[in-house]
Amino acid sequence: MTPDDVTVEAVEGLFDKRLPGFGELFRRRSYDEVGTRVVGTRATAGVVDGVPVFCLPGSANAAQLGADLVVAEAPHLAGLARRGAQTE
Repeated sequence: MTPDDVTVEAVEGLFDKRLPGFGELFRRRSYDEVGTRVVGTRATAGVVDGVPVFCLPGSANAAQLGADLVVAEAPHLAGLARRGAQTE
């Protein structure tokens, strides 16, 4: 939310599809650690040209949590995104 945090704005316009479940799950998992401060997180994801793209918060703990979620689902999401890109 800081003035220099422009990652989401820079990337969102590139999304062919949004993956809102990533941000939702990230915030759900973060709540146990940071409580209501989770409302300030802008974790988001989408697909750009058949490739899943994830925007993670900058703190070390948040980045680790986000990376854990990405690693767990990346193969599945990449397969779905490629399949969608091949049908267009």
